[in-house]
Amino acid sequence: MDTRVQTELKTFVDWIKIKARVHVLNTDSKFFHEREIWWAHFGHNVGSELNGKHDKFERPVVIFRKVSDTTFWALPISSNTGDDIFSHYIFTNSEGKPNAVIWTQIRLLSAKRLIRKSGSKLSSEHTHALKLKITEFLGSKTTAPPVMEAPRSSVTGAAV
Repeated sequence: MDTRVQTELKTFVDWIKIKARVHVLNTDSKFFHEREIWWAHFGHNVGSELNGKHDKFERPVVIFRKVSDTTFWALPISSNTGDDIFSHYIFTNSEGKPNAVIWTQIRLLSAKRLIRKSGSKLSSEHTHALKLKITEFLGSKTTAPPVMEAPRSSVTGAAV
């Protein structure tokens, strides 16, 4: 096995150890609100999915939509604003530095993944602009494949 594969496997094992601790030891009872920016255990992920950073696999996220007291839609944030104007929404953070919300990497997260509040909030103007961008993308007919009708069961009353 080459060194790159060994390193990648070790990283996944390190993340699985942290993920198990987060699942078992962390509590869901964190008080979070939409637009707040938190650091969260984002994990080590697959392919082009965004990873967490550092030894805790953490990343700042915007609480985009609270689904329940224990889950929310998260938008990851990066200090790398890059030139990907399609998937990056650039804003200036509370320290006056540019950051990018990577809205195409939206994820449902458990409150157990939340580590600490950053003390910042995304402005209502930025939040509104992101909602429009995501809604437009989801409603676009040119970017998604056609919806296929699910096959019907040939047995009457059968569970599908």
